[in-house]
Amino acid sequence: MAAQLYKTTSGRLFHAGKIAIITVGLPARGKTHISRSLCRYLRWLGVPTKVFSVGNYRRKAMGTAEKLPQNFFDFGNLEAAEARHKISIECLKDMIKWLEDVGQVGILDASNTTEERRREIYNILINEGIQDIVEANIRSVKITSPDYIGWDREEAVKDYWKRINNHLGHYQTITDTSLSFVKMMNVGERIIVNNVKGYLQVYIHYSANAITLRFI
Repeated sequence: MAAQLYKTTSGRLFHAGKIAIITVGLPARGKTHISRSLCRYLRWLGVPTKVFSVGNYRRKAMGTAEKLPQNFFDFGNLEAAEARHKISIECLKDMIKWLEDVGQVGILDASNTTEERRREIYNILINEGIQDIVEANIRSVKITSPDYIGWDREEAVKDYWKRINNHLGHYQTITDTSLSFVKMMNVGERIIVNNVKGYLQVYIHYSANAITLRFI
């Protein structure tokens, strides 16, 4: 483990308090890879960090892709949308509880496609006294998730493209500059850092950039 720079009496490093990182982006853009890589790095620094995957919560509650209705990820399927929302909030609440108990940096790994969803998450976090960073538009195509164990590769690719296309017509980029976020376009071709405050948040920003470049 790397030497810790300094630790506060609360047990949290860098006087940074509790930080939530919320991933944003279309499916298959590398959000999970970045989340896990960043988690490993922060743990190496000694920062209590954990990834909370909405996909894992959904699989636990409803099973893998083969058990889901064909239109489960269709935004027009209101019943499925409500189920996905319920699972997402359950995952978020577990992350908040973990942050309140023992954690310092929680990473919510999900698409969080719309401004409405992001604002809802932001308001919940602010009410709980947790800071917020939104990491957006991270590219990498990967279909080797637990959803597709045992699938023919080509069939898995087709199924994942359906999921992506279901999001395309509904995705809203981050425009609310009152939020803290790091937005990456075209795998680091352009990076926008907005309202990032404090030593640890800045450190996370540079670490995420480095991880992205190594991943390329």
